[in-house]
Amino acid sequence: MTKFIAYFSIAVLLAGCSTTPLGINTPTSITKDKMSQIDEGVTTRGRLTELLGEPEMKIPTEYGMAYFYKDVNLSSLWVVFDDDWTVREYNWSE
Repeated sequence: MTKFIAYFSIAVLLAGCSTTPLGINTPTSITKDKMSQIDEGVTTRGRLTELLGEPEMKIPTEYGMAYFYKDVNLSSLWVVFDDDWTVREYNWSE
């Protein structure tokens, strides 16, 4: 019985770490449509804020500032800006 409880607990914990999108749509959701509007070297910080709101974190990097976004669907987005506040690169995890 003790092994069953241990395995069940592990299964519940792992299920809580699942990365399956929940399908909840909010104004700050990171969606495919919004991601298609982000172009490296073109999109500005202002436009990104219009699309996604304020980031969870702002982190200085060797290239400029990096923003981290996450939403209720467990999606996350890292964006690194150049000195002129255009998107240098980004990494989206659905």
